[in-house]
This record gives sequence, structure tokens and C-alpha cells, in this order.
Amino acid sequence: MITRRLFIGAPAVTLLGRRSESAAQPKVPRSGVLVGAAPPHPFVDAFRRGLRTLGYLEGQNIALEIRYTGGQADRAAELAAELVRLRTDVIVTHFTQTTRAALAAFRTIPIVMVVGALVESGFVASLARPGGNATGLSGTDAEIAGKRLQVLRELNPRLERIAILGTTPTTNPYSGPYVEDLRRAASTDLRPVPVLIDGPDEFERAFSEMAKAGAQAVIVQDHFDSHRVVLTELAAKYKLAYMSGTKETAAAGALVSLSPDWSGLYGRAAFYVGRILKGPKPETLPVEQATRFQLVPNLKMAKALGLKVPPSLLARQTKSSNSRPPSHRIKPSCSFLDPAGWSTSCSSGVHITQSGALAGKSWTSPMRLKWFCPIIRHFRGGSSSRPPSPAFELSSRPRTSRLSRSQMDGQ
Repeated sequence: MITRRLFIGAPAVTLLGRRSESAAQPKVPRSGVLVGAAPPHPFVDAFRRGLRTLGYLEGQNIALEIRYTGGQADRAAELAAELVRLRTDVIVTHFTQTTRAALAAFRTIPIVMVVGALVESGFVASLARPGGNATGLSGTDAEIAGKRLQVLRELNPRLERIAILGTTPTTNPYSGPYVEDLRRAASTDLRPVPVLIDGPDEFERAFSEMAKAGAQAVIVQDHFDSHRVVLTELAAKYKLAYMSGTKETAAAGALVSLSPDWSGLYGRAAFYVGRILKGPKPETLPVEQATRFQLVPNLKMAKALGLKVPPSLLARQTKSSNSRPPSHRIKPSCSFLDPAGWSTSCSSGVHITQSGALAGKSWTSPMRLKWFCPIIRHFRGGSSSRPPSPAFELSSRPRTSRLSRSQMDGQ
């Protein structure tokens, strides 16, 4: 009898042990990542770094499903549907095309967006209260449209006509607000010439049209950034001053770039993922706006176009593609670039190496000057070493909307 009971009880104990073991293993959250470009792309690396700072390690306590659309709208819709079938807990979208596809595919899975203009694109009701199932980060493209035109005017005071190379609305609907923001920002004596195309096959025709229209410069929508080699060649061929939205394109041969610190925004998307996985809904998490911007002039290209880069612009540069070695010591006036106004200065008389944050590496909002300037003055005296990083980490996070950080974290 005892032997029989032991024999019958053994499978039951094994089964119970397996159930308790599976119950003890927590579910690994799954995050989808939908990139609106072809691999490799800096979005993924920056996002992974952001996750690691929060303690999330891919393959251990979080799973990532990464998909690339290659800039194709139909591909974005297919991949968004695929991420739904994979039962992802949250989906991170890169730029307008993928965000629109994700919002069309589902209304229940939380979405974290990194987009140039969230409100203008109709993705959120407001920055403070996004509503729906999406929130994220805005590159404030609308706010810096005027700054882009101003930079081109500084490089060429005789600038009268400027082309805008964008996508047709069917290819990427973001071209609508992108072109309109530049139109509104243009002064009465500066004529914008929009040229909208479906894809790279129309580049040659587009640049020919710009030249016939008498354009002296061109601003290119970020959608075409992966084709920077062809675009820089065409700009040189037609002698157009090429302004890009990424520093990589300026280094590749564009005249200048002015853009948000996209790498910082990509990494910051991980913060939203971490918050959402802990319970808060996207509609309760305010949208953050970029406060760090990168200005990169290409001195070699300026010389080739017969343009002189003014000292005022060089003082604001992030890193020139033809800059002096990092060991060269410069004395910045500590300019701070903000979407609301071109710059605010605080004369600190500090020497920082060109690789240092205050030597043009980045800018921060004037709202932070009250606590930031004393930190700068602390290093007065010509030290060529970089100040301790914590002082600059405080200014590296993008600005939230009107809700405070404590309110955000408490929700």
C-alpha cells in the first residue's frame, strides 16, 4: 500500500513542482521597435543604451523585436501588423511614417514615439495630455524651422530663394507640416520653393527644377537622409547650399546641419518604455521636447561655394566637420540655443577643450541658466580639462511639458 501511494504521488509532486517553477519565473516584457529607415541606424543602439541605464538587458529581462521599414510606407504597415501578432507589450516608433502606421494598426498597445512634430502631425492632443495610446518625444522641428533659415542667411546674406526637398504626402505625410513650418518662418524677402517627390529616382529631376527656379540653397527632409551621398553630389553639381537635419550628412558633404540631439531623444525613449512597463498609461505621460540641438557647419563645403562662415556661427557650432584637433583650446561665450529664442549667453570666461560640453558640444534651455552659470564660473581660471560629467548630465534630458518631473513620476 505504501509503495503504491508513493508511486502514484511521485508524478503529482513532479507536476506541482513544475507548476510552481513556471509560476516563479516572471514574464519577460516584449518591446517592438519600428525604425523608419534601413539598417544600421543609430536609433537602435541609442535605445539599447537607454534601456541598459534603466537596468533592462536584452535577452534577460526584456525582449526586443526590431524591424526596419527602409523608408517604405507599405512596409511600415506590414511590420506594424507583425508586431501586433507578436503580442508586444509596447512599441517604439521612429519618425512619422512608422508612427502613423502603428496608430492605424492598433489602438490598445502603448506606443512611444520619437517624431519631429507630434502635435502638428495629429498624433497627440497636446504635449501635456497626449490622450489615446501614444506618447513620446518631439524633435520640435516646427520651432527650429526659422532657425534653419536664419543659419542659411548668416552663411549667405544674399539668399533670396531656398528650395525645400520633401516627400509627397502619400510617401510620408510629415512633409505637410515640415514644408508649412518653413513657409511660415520665411521672411517676406525670402521665397521658399517646395519640390515634393515620391522617392530617390526623382532626385535628378528635383535638383534640376530647383536650379531652374533660381534656388540658391536647399533644405532636405530627413526622410531622404540615408541617400546623403547622392544628395551631396547633386547639391555640389547644381551649386546649392545643402542644409540637412543630421550631423552625419554635414560630415558627408552638406554645407551645414541644424537638428535636435536625435541620439539623446532615441535613448530617452527607453525611459517611457520603462514607465509604461511599470503600469502608467501613455495618455498620462506628457510629451517631452528636445532642448539640445546640434549645429554643424562644413568649412570645406563653404569654401567650395564661396561662402564665409561668420565667427558668430562658429561660436555656436557643435562640431565642424573640418574642425581643429580636440586638443585645441577655445574660449566660448557659453551660448545656449533654445527653440523659443536663438541664444542666451552668460560670460563665464572658462576654457574648455573642443571635446568639452561647453565648447560647443551642446546647448541647454535658458531656464536652466540660473543654476548652470555658477557651475561654469566654478571652473573659471583656464583649466583645459573637462568639468565633471554630473554637472552636464543634469542638462542632458529633454524638457517635459508643463507637468513637473515629480508629477510625471508619481502617476
